Order: sequence, then C-alpha cells, then structure tokens
Amino acid sequence: MHKGYHMGKAFCHAWRPRRPLPCRPDKILSAIAVFRAPFPPYRMRGNQRLTHKREAIKEDTMNMKRSGSVLMWSVLWLCAAFPVWAQNSGKDCHPVGGVLMTNIDAIAGQTNLGPVFGDLKGSVAATILGQNSDGSYNVQHYWVTSAGDTIKFHQAVLHPTYPVPGDLNVVAVPWGNYRADIEPGGTGKFTNATGYIYAFGMLDLHPDKLTVVLRYSGQVCYGGGD
Repeated sequence: MHKGYHMGKAFCHAWRPRRPLPCRPDKILSAIAVFRAPFPPYRMRGNQRLTHKREAIKEDTMNMKRSGSVLMWSVLWLCAAFPVWAQNSGKDCHPVGGVLMTNIDAIAGQTNLGPVFGDLKGSVAATILGQNSDGSYNVQHYWVTSAGDTIKFHQAVLHPTYPVPGDLNVVAVPWGNYRADIEPGGTGKFTNATGYIYAFGMLDLHPDKLTVVLRYSGQVCYGGGD
C-alpha cells in the first residue's frame, strides 16, 4: 500500500474512541484533502456589482450634499458676522449694565430726568418726540456720566405693553422692546464710542407718580473711528 494509506491508518488508531469502530484510512485522507484545499475567492455577479456601484455613488452624492450644506451655512454665518466685526474692529468693547430712574416731565413738562447707577453712572434725560402708528414712541436720550463725559444716542423707539387691563397709565417694558444705540459724537472716552443699551422695567404715568424705573444692559465699544 502507498504511504498515504499508512498515514490514514495511523490517524484512525490515534483518534479512535474507546470502542473500536471500522476505520477507513482512504476516507480520512479524502476529508483532510478537502479541508486543506483553498476556498475559491468570492466573486460578485454582474447584477451584484452594479448594485454595489450604485450604492457607492449614492453614498458619495449624499456626502457631497452634506459637505455643501455645511459650507453654505458657514459662509452665511461669516457674512452675517462680518458687519458687526467690521464696525467694532480696532475698538475696546465692554458689557455694561445698571439701573436708572427718572421723573416724568421733570423739565418743561416734556423731558424726563433722573440718576443712573452702574457702569454708566451719572444722569440721563429723555424726551418723547412723538407716537407712531403702531403705538410705539420715538425717544431721544441725553446722557452724562459722573466723570462729565457725554454719551450721544440715536433716536430710540419704545414699544410699550400694558399689563393692567383698562389702565394705560401703567406701562411695562420687556427686554427687547426698548433699545437705544450709541453713536460717535460724545465727549471724553465716548468721542468715537458705539454700542447699544436695552432697557427693562416699568413706567407709572399716574399724575401723583410720574416715575420710570428701568434696568439697562448692553455693550459699549470705545476708540476707533467711523
């Protein structure tokens, strides 16, 4: 017999169970030969290759759309932020906040006047220039700090709300309803200053009260030129 037969027979004797079973060395060798044979490489059929290619193209298209969307929003954000950056470029910007209160019609029966506390402490006057068709009011502010510097403001617009039904003498001012913009033209460190102030508070227009109490918050940018 050939050498392979004796190897198969030896394998049978080495791994046989306690109870002898018929051993077929030729079958053992056939099984070993099949196990050792290399597996044929997997090949996709024509329709499988086409489907795979379509899926790859679809995924690449989706990735390009996502990248384009991110790029578009980035460009829009930069375009929106550029005017603010350009306006305050080269300036020293700081947040400001505090409280002010005025007596209504304290000057000539038409201008409010009172003290200011906080970062822009000093005094402030405000004159109502007229009412708009939507019920808002045009207001001009005059602000002098405790250091003697004048802050110049654009004309502001007040959008009042009335928290007490039927009583228009009690006025509430939510955040965002009253903004005053600072413009260059003041004095001292406010000569070329820009910025803004939002106000929040209450007005009591009853004849025996005539009081305004507001919390203010915003930003002032010093220096630079316009």
